[in-house]
Amino acid sequence: MSGDLVVDFGLLENTDHALGVLATEFKDASAIVSDYSADVGAPVLIGALEAFATDWNAHRAQLLSSIQSVRQLAAEGNKQFRATDGKLASDLRRDGGA
Repeated sequence: MSGDLVVDFGLLENTDHALGVLATEFKDASAIVSDYSADVGAPVLIGALEAFATDWNAHRAQLLSSIQSVRQLAAEGNKQFRATDGKLASDLRRDGGA
C-alpha cells in the first residue's frame, strides 16, 4: 500500500447512520422496564428489575454520550474529508492535472 490516504465515504456515512439508529434504541430503552413490570407480578422480581433498570439507566446514559460523540466524529470526518477531496480535485483541474 502506498502512503496515500484512502477514505471510505460510504463507511463514514454508514457509521453515522448506524450510530444514529443505535442512539435512538438506547434512548427508547428506558420505557422497557415499565412495560414489563406489570407482567412480572412478583414484588421481589419487580424490585430486582427496577434496581437493574436504575443501574442500567446510568450506564446507558454514559454509553449514549459516547455513541453520540463517535457519531459526531464520523459525520464531521466525512464532511471534512469530502471538502478536502473536492478542494484537491478542483486544484488539480485548475492546474491541468486531471
